[in-house]
Amino acid sequence: KSTAHQILANRIAEQKKRRNKDLNAHVKNAGKGETCEESNHCSSNPCKNDGTCEEDGTGFKCICKGPWKGETCEESE
Repeated sequence: KSTAHQILANRIAEQKKRRNKDLNAHVKNAGKGETCEESNHCSSNPCKNDGTCEEDGTGFKCICKGPWKGETCEESE
């Protein structure tokens, strides 16, 4: 292989490593960090049937009302 080809291959490999590192940091911090916008898992209103969404650090939990239960208050007791 030519030197130019090897230099290009090395640059591409370094870019991939950097992107993977950035993505892993984003996932680990649930979207929070110096280069990432803060995630808001409740912004999509995932809780059904008048349930209340609360952030729990890595995701969300729903506080269900009345006869409703389940991860997103979708099940009736």
